[in-house]
Amino acid sequence: MDKIAATIGATGAARRDADADGGGGKAGARMPSPRMTRADRNALITGQRCAQAITAVVNETPAGAEGPVLYTALMAYISVDHFEAMMRGLVAAERISRRGNRYFPAIGR
Repeated sequence: MDKIAATIGATGAARRDADADGGGGKAGARMPSPRMTRADRNALITGQRCAQAITAVVNETPAGAEGPVLYTALMAYISVDHFEAMMRGLVAAERISRRGNRYFPAIGR
């Protein structure tokens, strides 16, 4: 009878452990950390700093800043695709405005 009770108790504990880790993997296994990796964090910080720099430069240039000139200063940090996506985002967020190939301070700022 003791063997049966021990088996039922162990099975119940194993089930609780399996339920705790989502039912997959081995009982008691740790879930992957939700924290960002250093590389992901650095890429995010670089993008944020580039966006801040672009906004500052454009806002200090009332005559408008040309897109290729802005990208030339940042090409060591971000790709052309990332730059174009960032510029679309800054325009959509109304941080800057665009007319043709030039970027201007946002209207109302």
